[in-house]
Amino acid sequence: MNAPTASTALPTDALLSGQREVLALIAEGGPLRRVLGEIARYAEACTPQMLASILWYEPSSGALRRGGHARLPDAFADTVDGLVPGPAAGSCGTAAFRRERVVSFDVQVDPLWSAFRPFAAHHGIRSAWSTPLLSPSDGSLLGVFGMYYPDTRAPSEADIRLVDHFTHLAAIAIERQRRDEALRESERATRLGLLALVAGMAHELNTPLGVARLANALVREEIAPGSDAPQARVFASVDLVGDNIERALQLVGAFKASLLDVGADPPTTLDVVEQVGTTIAQLAPALSARRLEVKITAPNEPPLVIRAPQTRIAEIVSNLALNTATHAYGDAGGRLDIVVEPSALRPDRVALIFTDSGRGMPEDERARCVDAFYTTARRAGNTGLGLFLVKHIAEAELGGSLLIESHPGTGTRVTVLLPLRTSPEST
Repeated sequence: MNAPTASTALPTDALLSGQREVLALIAEGGPLRRVLGEIARYAEACTPQMLASILWYEPSSGALRRGGHARLPDAFADTVDGLVPGPAAGSCGTAAFRRERVVSFDVQVDPLWSAFRPFAAHHGIRSAWSTPLLSPSDGSLLGVFGMYYPDTRAPSEADIRLVDHFTHLAAIAIERQRRDEALRESERATRLGLLALVAGMAHELNTPLGVARLANALVREEIAPGSDAPQARVFASVDLVGDNIERALQLVGAFKASLLDVGADPPTTLDVVEQVGTTIAQLAPALSARRLEVKITAPNEPPLVIRAPQTRIAEIVSNLALNTATHAYGDAGGRLDIVVEPSALRPDRVALIFTDSGRGMPEDERARCVDAFYTTARRAGNTGLGLFLVKHIAEAELGGSLLIESHPGTGTRVTVLLPLRTSPEST
């Protein structure tokens, strides 16, 4: 005896009318659940004995999620929400797992339904057909279209054509939703990136401009009536103002280059020891105001040479020095030892080692200290970008690495490893 079929005719007018409504809803950007619900509703209208359920696939969880249904109760949709595809996960879970249509003529005897038979009986389901929704562009899984009947039956050729029509519409809806979400996420990432860039620019400009302001105050004191400051000290303060204004202008050029993708601050051959000393000298008023004493130790020969944009090395040194003053010691002041030497473990790299004996960090803080906008001193006006920028510059821009060792009460040691060049003339 032949198995009964649904014997469905293709109601062309109803199909075309429903298709127009669904496509219009997709074009309007209607919510995915509503779009899938409309597809299920008019699919049921074309085959009155059938109950439809459309699930969409969530790649992040690897599960099928509640999509759209019409006459099936919400309890059914809630129960199948989160179904994980597998080799024996009912019709829908198995169709998603196999990436092919699955027909369960009688769910009460089909082994695919062994774990779901009480559920099927509760909802009056005796046969089930499930078709995977696959992306037309790359064949990836988008979801599953399930058709449920109260009696045992197998699909006819007309039923298959009808199912294929519904699955095509559902696949269009889900893929459109994914594209829209990807576009929104891309736009969000772009906005956050621009915000981070602007915040980083403000953070970096704050240092040279702050030093210039302090140096300017020193000049005013030294040239005030009645002051007996030596002329050399006055000129030194004026030079500090000029040097830090120049550095601020270089930073503006570097950030403009980042936005416009042009080389305003190209790599140059640098003597690392000289660059560290120059940067600390430019920071002298700010470090003095924070009572931070800095000692630089480096070998006399041979010169330790790298190739990098000058502003980027200055940013590494200034961020680490000011970070020490702010977080390691605070108002009490203290000492920072900077050692510049060839790396003992990587002879092709120079090590910049910043060591303090300040408060140190517990493990959870040490693990997060390089995250963007993470700071323990936000009330003091800190943005939490200093160590984030140091890590980004050292690793992403200069091809080096950053290591932070710290323990509460014993201080912090920050090591920056940068690729060496063999001589100042290297290019």
